[in-house]
Amino acid sequence: ITRNPSDTFKSEAGISVGENSTHRFQASISGKSGAGYYLSAKKFETDGFSENQMAQNTNFYGKVTKDITSSLKIEGSYEYVDINRADSGWSIWMGGKVVEDTIDRRGRFVLVYSPDDAIDVSLNGYFRAMDSSFTDNTATKFAIDNEVTYGGGVRSVWRHSADGAFSAGVETSRGNIVKYIWFSPESDYSVNKKAVYANELLSISDLTLN
Repeated sequence: ITRNPSDTFKSEAGISVGENSTHRFQASISGKSGAGYYLSAKKFETDGFSENQMAQNTNFYGKVTKDITSSLKIEGSYEYVDINRADSGWSIWMGGKVVEDTIDRRGRFVLVYSPDDAIDVSLNGYFRAMDSSFTDNTATKFAIDNEVTYGGGVRSVWRHSADGAFSAGVETSRGNIVKYIWFSPESDYSVNKKAVYANELLSISDLTLN
C-alpha cells in the first residue's frame, strides 16, 4: 500500500453482503497530529459456491510518517494478512477437505533526506515473515512453509529537469525458508540477494521513456 496520511482527519467504513454468505467489512482512519498516520482494517468471508470454496481473509495495515526537520522525513509501516481458505486443488487430489492457513507479516521503515527539491536520498529497511500450512480433514498438517526475509538499501533520486529524473541505488536481502510436505525430509535453506541499479526517466509530451 502506498497511500499516505491525509492532512486532515478522515475516516471511512463500509459493509457489503452477497450470495453464499459473502461479507466484506472495511474501515480506515487517516490524519496528522504531530505525526501523520493511516490505519486500515479489512475482512472478507464467504462460504463459496461449492463445498471447497470457503474463504476468510483478514488484513490490517498501519503507516506513520514524521517530518524530523524541513529536509528529513521518516516513515514506518506494518501489514498483517491472515488467509484461511479451502483449497479446491488439494481437496480433489487428497479426496477430502483441505484448508490453507497463511499468516503474512511485513514491516518497513524509510528515512528520506531532501536538501532541495531536486535531490532525495533515502535509506530503507524491511522484514517479512510468512507461515503457511495445509490441513486435511483429519486435522493433520501435511504441508508447512515458513519464510523469513529481511533487507535494506540506499537510493538516490536527482530530478535534473522538469521532464526527467535519474535514480540509482543498492539493495541487499537475506532470508531463510523451511518447507515440509508429508514424510519428505524438511528443506531448510538460505537465500541471499544483492543488487545495484540505475534508472533514467524521461517524459516527452505524453510519452514516457524509462
